[in-house]
Amino acid sequence: MLSVGFSGCVSFTDTPQESACNGIAPLIIFNEDDQRYDLDILIEEDGKTVLSEEYSVGPSISDDDQTQIDVSLEAESTYSVILSVSGTEYDPQQIDISNGSGLAITIEDREPTVDTYPACD
Repeated sequence: MLSVGFSGCVSFTDTPQESACNGIAPLIIFNEDDQRYDLDILIEEDGKTVLSEEYSVGPSISDDDQTQIDVSLEAESTYSVILSVSGTEYDPQQIDISNGSGLAITIEDREPTVDTYPACD
């Protein structure tokens, strides 16, 4: 479904393996439907708003065709994500983001899902 890769992960043979990928990859939105949606996104951490924006998201033709959102999220944190797709509101979703991951929102059959994706292998 989503395949996003970033290069730059390094491991050393003389020391325990550690990833050079630190922090969070960009938030991405992938629309698998054939129509454009207005997507309202509210992301909160500990009751504080991190992002509150509306985006118009067209169909994603391929796995490389997604919308990237510049938002500062922290690794090893839990976020509440509240979505509205073209006026239909959905229940808040809690998501844990680990170091070296990114947040992904996928719309399929007008239903949004929130998940993480690995930023490096």
